[in-house]
Amino acid sequence: MKNLIIFGILFTSSLIALELKAQTNVGIAMGYTSTHWSMPYSGAYQELGNWTSTGGWAISFPFEHFFSKTLALQTEFSWIQKGAEVNNTDYSYGYPIHTNVSITINYIEIPMLLRASIPFHKTDLQFLAGGYASIGISAKLKATASAGTQTASSSQDLDFEENMMNRFDAGLLIGAGIQFSNKFFIQAKYNLGLANVDNSGEPNSAIYNRGLVLSMGQYF
Repeated sequence: MKNLIIFGILFTSSLIALELKAQTNVGIAMGYTSTHWSMPYSGAYQELGNWTSTGGWAISFPFEHFFSKTLALQTEFSWIQKGAEVNNTDYSYGYPIHTNVSITINYIEIPMLLRASIPFHKTDLQFLAGGYASIGISAKLKATASAGTQTASSSQDLDFEENMMNRFDAGLLIGAGIQFSNKFFIQAKYNLGLANVDNSGEPNSAIYNRGLVLSMGQYF
């Protein structure tokens, strides 16, 4: 909680400072996320099978701070889901048992992006680059197993400390989008996590968030 409060104070302070110097617009956006885990080393998670992308959602309150007609700083206060899922098939019982395990982490995230715009007819083509910092507020594991016509499923909340997960994440962002004359916008951003989500301390054990966020929103 202490880190979240500090996080919010720094974010608010940066907005106040920028608003004094530049035109600022506030908006709202919703989006879909497709994220996965990059695991460069073999470890306990990789032994579970082939990890793939999982879907999620994002809601954000973006702020655009104009330095000129074509250059702006885009910051956001966001709730975003990230994670991954793994599928496996076990033949050790003489018949196939298919399993799916997904882990979803809910983050509060603050991206800061430098945005360049190119006027095109009555729209602006946008190109974004910057970074983000986030803090995990909750995590959930869902598991499904099926054999023949039988299916069983379960879910449970995950504790970051007990499950040796790092709740903090940070990384780089790149993206592109289009904004219309009525300030409605569509953006696609790719996040490249640089913080290790695995907090087990085991050698050669590392998990990094990767993913695509497709969003649309409106500035006011």
